[in-house]
Amino acid sequence: MNSGKIELFRKSRSRIILVIMLMLTLILASTIGIIYYSTYRGIYKRDQHILSQFIESRAVNPLLEPHDISFGHENDEADVSIIYMVKFDENGETDKIWNDVKPIMSEDELKAMAGRIREIGNVEGIYENYLYRMETIDGCDYVALMNNTLFNGSVNTLFWNTVISGAIAMVVLFLFSCYLSGKIIAPMEESYKRQKQFISDAGHELKTPISAIGANAELLKKGLSGSPEEQKRWLENIIYENKRMKELVTELLDLARTENTVPSMEELDISRLVTGEILPLEAAAFEKGIIIETDIEPEILLAGNKPQLSQLVSTLIDNALSHIDVGTEELKVIKVELSREKGYAVLRVMNPGVKIPEEEREKIFERFYRQDESRNLNGHYGLGLAIAKAITLRHNGRITVDYYDGCNVFIVQLPTR
Repeated sequence: MNSGKIELFRKSRSRIILVIMLMLTLILASTIGIIYYSTYRGIYKRDQHILSQFIESRAVNPLLEPHDISFGHENDEADVSIIYMVKFDENGETDKIWNDVKPIMSEDELKAMAGRIREIGNVEGIYENYLYRMETIDGCDYVALMNNTLFNGSVNTLFWNTVISGAIAMVVLFLFSCYLSGKIIAPMEESYKRQKQFISDAGHELKTPISAIGANAELLKKGLSGSPEEQKRWLENIIYENKRMKELVTELLDLARTENTVPSMEELDISRLVTGEILPLEAAAFEKGIIIETDIEPEILLAGNKPQLSQLVSTLIDNALSHIDVGTEELKVIKVELSREKGYAVLRVMNPGVKIPEEEREKIFERFYRQDESRNLNGHYGLGLAIAKAITLRHNGRITVDYYDGCNVFIVQLPTR
């Protein structure tokens, strides 16, 4: 992903989050509205049913008091608030008032309210803080009322609890969305930074040999008066820099191939492979006054790509040879160990040397990483360990570096199952 796409994604991230949050807010508001309406209507219909049953029972048996439970409706009336009722006869005169249990208002107030409700003419509804129902039975009008304060309080409590809970959930969701979007974009930004750094480092590494080749070619072009020895030196410089550039390009291609292709796997004996890679390096090491000591556990089998694992082993040993501490001893020792540990083939390559700081132990596996500027002088470009890490990851393994007993220890763990 290029920088333009990342920048576009970064700018549009807040808009995407805003649109999502608006949609979720609308959904939440609609859900709360549906819950509130359905709850309100459900309780309203239940209470209207209770009022209707209350009217019917008192119409059949006028001697029943408001607190009396009547024929088969115990469950309805047992849990209900206190109900009050006024009966009007055929002439519109007040015939009977049920206002005996904890009266909230006087009989005159109750009669006046019932009269106003009767004038409205609606069968059911809400008047002030009272739920009412009016029915006509045998020519008489019955107006029953139930205090609606508790009902409204319960519904409003449900509404605000739902709103507050939903608002808290939206805030949490918003914060989580911001965090999650940041986590999503972070790998892309990191990938772009690494890609940009890689191009910069590769250009820097190639710049030196290209400049040297160009300078020597110019000298050859203009060096008609130069001696054959000078011309030979300029040609040797061109050949040397060309070789360096070829090695760098080869390593770059190896790294790209390792990271971007899936290698073919086969069952192989990693013990024999490590031993085979050590043998040709022992002579070169001995010429430098270095001995390679080995402790290889035999017949460790795993599934892997033989060329890549061979390159992994040779890279680690070559790295040890290049960075061994010169010290004062005439003979230096590099140790290579291979063992089977808890389902893993564990390779350790140890060399005496200056301790790698803990804060740099992850960085040394990055492309072109320079712990110091001396790498340009020993023919290394900082790609070997990056290739080693890529190979290890392709084999579902893990590579780390540690330090003990005066040695830097590179540890590779590869699954054997």
